[in-house]
Amino acid sequence: MKAATPSPIHRLLDTAGSSIPDTMGGEDTCCIPHPDTIAGQKVVSFAEEGAVFPGGDAGLMRYLSQHLIYPAGQHELQGSVFVTFVIDTLGRATRPCIFKRLHQGGMTPLEKEMLAVVANMPRWKPAAPKGKKVPVRYYLPLRF
Repeated sequence: MKAATPSPIHRLLDTAGSSIPDTMGGEDTCCIPHPDTIAGQKVVSFAEEGAVFPGGDAGLMRYLSQHLIYPAGQHELQGSVFVTFVIDTLGRATRPCIFKRLHQGGMTPLEKEMLAVVANMPRWKPAAPKGKKVPVRYYLPLRF
């Protein structure tokens, strides 16, 4: 699904893994199951020793700028998209979904590309508060 032109990611708004406030409009909360569990283990939204992308925040920004490609015909889209996913106890990015979309209605090709890029991320160092690995939900807001 790669197109010709690399994405002009203007900036990552937040890569700290913090929760997005409930007051945001347009959430697609159906993508976060209740209860939020993987293999019977509760998915946490914060861990003192959180998951770390290879190379840290700078590595994550580098990965996104190298792999996220604007699909043909999507260059005019501008706004913020919020992707959420779970880093499991093995460091895999699982359950990617769009938490807040660019527009109401169906998913855009750009949003589909974002999900594919997240699903193909290299393994992270898993979150391990007090030395015990736990799955952690990660929120990745991106502005285009």
